[in-house]
Amino acid sequence: MRGGQRSILLLLVIVGVSILLLMLRDTGVGISVEGFVHSLVSPIRSATTSVAVRSSQTITDIQRIDELQKENQLLRNEVAELRALASRQKSAERENEYLREALAYKQQNTEFSLLTAQVVGMDSVDALNTVVIDRGANDGVRVGMAVMSRGNLAGRILTVTSTSAHILPIDSTQSSVHAVTIGDPGGTDGIITSDGGKHLTLTRIDPEAVLKVGDAVETSGLTGRFPRGLLIGRVLSIHSSPASVFREAVIDRFERTKDLDILQVITSKVAPPA
Repeated sequence: MRGGQRSILLLLVIVGVSILLLMLRDTGVGISVEGFVHSLVSPIRSATTSVAVRSSQTITDIQRIDELQKENQLLRNEVAELRALASRQKSAERENEYLREALAYKQQNTEFSLLTAQVVGMDSVDALNTVVIDRGANDGVRVGMAVMSRGNLAGRILTVTSTSAHILPIDSTQSSVHAVTIGDPGGTDGIITSDGGKHLTLTRIDPEAVLKVGDAVETSGLTGRFPRGLLIGRVLSIHSSPASVFREAVIDRFERTKDLDILQVITSKVAPPA
């Protein structure tokens, strides 16, 4: 028998006994029976009262648990909102930093006409791993234009639509850049390539060229594809190529594709004043 059914049965018993006592109140039998019944019913009444008290406490506990769960959910929501706010603030701070550096570069390199663009996605087409920006033909973007980030080479425009463009980043396996090293004394030139890994490789280095770890590497401007002087990275190590008389160098690039956010497209080279 369940707890609720037992409570109902006890209540019926108490009601029945109470009626019987009222009927026998004026008789001696009633008095003795009343005392007997009182002694009999008293424990039952106490037990019933105890059950009622415990039931009331259980309901109170359930209500408290429900309140705590709601409070916990509110706190979780507040934490999520604070995290989202912190993320937006961090993104805004990073964007402002990029824009300040881009402006400083533009002021120092007035020979370039720059168009600022926002990275809106990454796309993997034929393993090219292109970067998508929110500027296109309507903004003057053309195929082959160089793209940089804070004065560092990011890649070149591969395809263009009216409102967007795909960039072939320098760490794509299909990219190659003629570059020179900046060292003391002298420097050397070579071809920057990538195997899709963490670092770039400067190939076809003259075995007699002066080159050392830490030297900066920048675009040479010789092929006409990229302007001269866009920084690419720094020499990490130098080694001989077993399949060639040339040496090779591992280059730690200054800009990583996954970190690109705000970019500048070099739309033209400004002619010097006459």
